[in-house]
Amino acid sequence: MFFLLFVIILESFICQSYAIDNKNIPADFEAKKPYIEAEIETNIPLGQTITYTEVPRGIILSVAQCEIFDELGEITPYGKKILYHISNLLNNFDNNCTIEVHTEINTPKNSLGEEDWEISIIRANKIAEYLSMTINKAAERLFPIGFGAIMPFKGNVSTKDFPNNRIDFVIFDYTVTR
Repeated sequence: MFFLLFVIILESFICQSYAIDNKNIPADFEAKKPYIEAEIETNIPLGQTITYTEVPRGIILSVAQCEIFDELGEITPYGKKILYHISNLLNNFDNNCTIEVHTEINTPKNSLGEEDWEISIIRANKIAEYLSMTINKAAERLFPIGFGAIMPFKGNVSTKDFPNNRIDFVIFDYTVTR
């Protein structure tokens, strides 16, 4: 466990060093979008269950919950790999990010929450906690939100067959402060 944490921190440090040394990335979000999109397309396994969309408030990277969580709501090894890539993305750019979890499921008997919105909040916080180990100034930049079933899929994802049970990582085009 200690060795894995050491490797994640070391890789994060290398990515943070890259972001700090890379002076070619513009500060303006419109000019920065192609860089963010290129990094998403290069480093994140896009497909039927992972996609991104450009919207007025920024770029939304949508991931089906089954890619990150198991049936009991624990982050899977593959989910940690995806979060590692998202961590690198967020370390290479200084934008804030909301972690919006949309959950509409039958609650497992041993689950911590009993309602969809409770499960969504728990999962959003688990992701934020996991990412906070490697993201620069995470407490100031990550905003976990749980929507439950109250904000179903409304076409904000480019793939129309995308599942309602998803996690949207919204990379903002404006500054939000705590």
